[in-house]
Amino acid sequence: MSEQSLVMLGISLDVGSVVKRVADGALFSVFMRQLAVPTATHLPIQYSVPCDEFGGLSVNAALEQGLAERIEVSEQITVPYPLKFSFNPDAIYEDFGPSSLCEYQGFFYDDDEAEE
Repeated sequence: MSEQSLVMLGISLDVGSVVKRVADGALFSVFMRQLAVPTATHLPIQYSVPCDEFGGLSVNAALEQGLAERIEVSEQITVPYPLKFSFNPDAIYEDFGPSSLCEYQGFFYDDDEAEE
């Protein structure tokens, strides 16, 4: 698996979601493939595009009409080890606590905070 795929897998495990069709429980990853849920059928479309999987409705419309529901990946998969990140190449996994979430995901910091 490439480094980029591993990054996307980690993000998917933490904040990813899939869409479940209520009628039969089928899972779909919409727009971006959810590597953490390989059983989900990938729909490489935007949520606003009509598709056969939801009877010609868009995924957004199916969600609004209760024909589908969004499922968080973290509710489906238990991660046996917490995600821990370090820029130190000599870091030892056991020596670090779980990495915390950044509500900004690296964006929209105040200019004063960015300079610190």
